[in-house]
Amino acid sequence: MVTENDSNSHHIKAFLDYLEVEAGVSDHTLKAYDQDLCRFSSYLTSRDIYGFDLRDGHLILAFLQDERRRGLAQRSTARRLSTIRMFVRFLAAEKWIHHDYASTVAYPQLWKKLPEFLALEQVVALCEAPSPESLVGLRDRALLEMYYATGARVSELISMPLEALNLDLQYAKLAGKGRKERIVPFSDRARIQLQHYLKRARATLLQVRGADADHLVFVSYRGKQLTRDRIFQLVRHYARQVGIDGKISPHILRHSFATHLLEGGADLRVVQELLGHSNITTTEIYTHLDQSRLKKVHRKFHPRA
Repeated sequence: MVTENDSNSHHIKAFLDYLEVEAGVSDHTLKAYDQDLCRFSSYLTSRDIYGFDLRDGHLILAFLQDERRRGLAQRSTARRLSTIRMFVRFLAAEKWIHHDYASTVAYPQLWKKLPEFLALEQVVALCEAPSPESLVGLRDRALLEMYYATGARVSELISMPLEALNLDLQYAKLAGKGRKERIVPFSDRARIQLQHYLKRARATLLQVRGADADHLVFVSYRGKQLTRDRIFQLVRHYARQVGIDGKISPHILRHSFATHLLEGGADLRVVQELLGHSNITTTEIYTHLDQSRLKKVHRKFHPRA
């Protein structure tokens, strides 16, 4: 016998299948959506409400308020609402519920957290921290240089296939969110470090028994695909090694990439394309970091500056 909870699970699975097949959503994002919807389903069940066919968005607001009381961050609350709104819209389109009752639920107002970034000399020190005398050091030098040179996401770097790399023309094809591809150039320095790694280290790393990542650019010392956690660990390790304090994550190189381009006079639309942002408002958060350049322009050209 199929219960209401079975029905809920069926609808959630159908939604996730749709996102994976039709929208090309990543596994990481699918897991987050699954968690959000299971939380919402459990909340409704705890209120003796079975199924998702609700009259209005009142229970969505009550659920989000309950999550906030449990300690959920405001940004995570906004993401949870976004998931529910997409899900309810999907259910309405499939005629599994009578109407899209979630569309009128407003998002919470969020203060934008300003991205942290490194000074150029800190980036240089970080990229040169790995030892060129070891196989892993050669890999990490190439990895860090490519990270800063392209502004790629962690997931894009660790899943980059060899065929996506063109050393002669110095560009990489990155597969971003929604599996959207973009072409990003990289620097001479990154090309040199990649050549050292590919010629002197990668083949040896792939000789380990059980190696299965021979199609990828960057591999672990066991010849496997690198994980997100491993990238976080190595960035923090090298940051501490060169005296960069604070809570460091790999994202700081992506933030530094965008910030330094804008400081150098790059067009915001170009930076948006390089970062793979679908909406330019996401890129605009970096513009506040370029205050010194704006002040110089103001002093130079304003008649009473």
